[in-house]
Amino acid sequence: MLKTRQLFSWKLSKSMNINIFVPDDYDPQECYPVLYLLHGYGNSYQGFLPNLKLDYLAQRMINEGKIVPLIIVAPNIDNSFGLNSSSSTEMLGDAPQQAFYKGLYRDYLIFEVIPYIERHYSTYTDRSYRFIGGASMGGFAALHAAFHYPELFSKVGGHMPAILLDSSCREFTSWVYPDQEARMERDPIALTSVQDLAGLEVYLDCGEDDSFQFFTGAKLLHKALQAHGYRSQYHQHPGGHDDEYLQQHLQDYLLFYAGSRESALNEKEKRNE
Repeated sequence: MLKTRQLFSWKLSKSMNINIFVPDDYDPQECYPVLYLLHGYGNSYQGFLPNLKLDYLAQRMINEGKIVPLIIVAPNIDNSFGLNSSSSTEMLGDAPQQAFYKGLYRDYLIFEVIPYIERHYSTYTDRSYRFIGGASMGGFAALHAAFHYPELFSKVGGHMPAILLDSSCREFTSWVYPDQEARMERDPIALTSVQDLAGLEVYLDCGEDDSFQFFTGAKLLHKALQAHGYRSQYHQHPGGHDDEYLQQHLQDYLLFYAGSRESALNEKEKRNE
């Protein structure tokens, strides 16, 4: 069951839409894990749910016993990279889908979206059952949020994540990292050296023909995590930087977040037969 809710954000001084998938047999007397999924640049809260039909896939996998019943939350984060970039909210540009957005977007996610979901739905409040992930810009935002608040999440996924390097898209890189101080506070690679991420499982993946070559940053992040002894996995698959790539791997993502280790291994073996 897919629902759309509107949350007024005091952090952003505006209303924000959220799509929420709830299992068909949702029982308010039971507690459910929650996966927060963040959209890419130029996209919206509709990106995963319903555009990629993740709700149908999740329900089917729940029915088949491949993943545990869970709630999936897809909030709108504008083109913000999920950053606390300004105390006031501002759109920088004339076209909403192309403009950068400044504001307290990380605070909005952490201090407004999560409490809203936990007030209105029957969820576990232990970090073991709270996950966050995203695609492209949303992948960066998910890693940025989880690395700043590792006590809130047990799993984080960056799917074709916008791990920006000096060789990456210059317009994005110069906006996200306007100076070295901002880079050290925002860059997921830099954060591996200053944050305790021992309780996190990290999943990274990218297409080998990614048009932004985000596989370079994803590989560097994976190596940095492993160098510090943190749990990280990196997967590089055929494909580009688009919805088609995501569509092909949605099942893998759900297995990472909500499937048992045995289920994930069984599915991998089936695909390799």
